[in-house]
Amino acid sequence: MDWYNALKLVFVIGNIYACIVGIVYWILFYSVLKNPKYDDKLVEVLPLLKYLKIITVCLILCISFSIGGFVLSFFE
Repeated sequence: MDWYNALKLVFVIGNIYACIVGIVYWILFYSVLKNPKYDDKLVEVLPLLKYLKIITVCLILCISFSIGGFVLSFFE
């Protein structure tokens, strides 16, 4: 295995890990926001919304990079 294939493997594994972590965090944030029992804690959660936006953008980037890397692997 040369360094290029090793780098691709690390990139793909990293993207899969980032996607899984991003999805889990997104679900956790969204469930906290939509749960009425946390209404009194909403003031504490609202500053975390900026992190939800950052995680969503990173998740979209990771998924698009994964799809792009998958498509590019067919053209080698």
